[in-house]
Amino acid sequence: MLFLTGLPLCYPLVSHWHSAQDHPNPVTLPLKVMHQNCWGENPDTDAIFDHIQESQADVVMLQECPPKLYWRIRKELCPQGYALSSDFENYDPRHHHRYNRLVILTKGFKVLKRYKLKDHPVLVIYGRSFKTGERYRFVNVHLERCYNVTEEYYQGIANQLGNFDGKTILSGDFNLVPWSHYYLKFCQMLGLKDGLKGCGLIASFPAPRNAKAGYKAPAFLPIDRLLLTPGIRTQRVDRLPCLGSDHYGFIAQIAS
Repeated sequence: MLFLTGLPLCYPLVSHWHSAQDHPNPVTLPLKVMHQNCWGENPDTDAIFDHIQESQADVVMLQECPPKLYWRIRKELCPQGYALSSDFENYDPRHHHRYNRLVILTKGFKVLKRYKLKDHPVLVIYGRSFKTGERYRFVNVHLERCYNVTEEYYQGIANQLGNFDGKTILSGDFNLVPWSHYYLKFCQMLGLKDGLKGCGLIASFPAPRNAKAGYKAPAFLPIDRLLLTPGIRTQRVDRLPCLGSDHYGFIAQIAS
């Protein structure tokens, strides 16, 4: 199994603008952040959609968002006050990700800028809190498997992201465990800290994909990660139940 994953186991764009005075849900810290890799070939994403709606998260970051889920979010959640930021539909049948659309949903923020990094599955949006005026940068990533790349891959992403003097919340499928050399170096390159450190293992992969799946082995790889600006912290994190994907997601409460 370890040979197949290649990961060593050693336990240690849609415009959506709101005016500040009219926005019904201004937010400040603590923020509720939901993260989920949806599995691009997921035939039934209703459980993911329902959990987004029930969680009332301020920020939602999705990887491998299938078309059906994307259009349902756009149709049903945007009228409820979410701003939808997304790259274009990205389907490559030769790639192990297949559908690799990245989606960021925000509520209570004026979206100032959104873009995708050149040659990397990394979606970035800049926003300003309607309530406090503070600036945030939300970054959604779906990185290549660590055994397919070198340190220069992570350095290239860090160089494109650059510095930011506001609050950064970065979440995604890293395909990388938090005790690996690449992970530790990547955090240093970005100037961010591990937002899940001290919160338990939060093992996210593999999940059984659906309730009827024959594979029932427990998840043991914590490859879905959260990075934060040093000035903020994770108050609490809860792993989500299996929502039909091959990854478990999580909800984190971010505080100052």
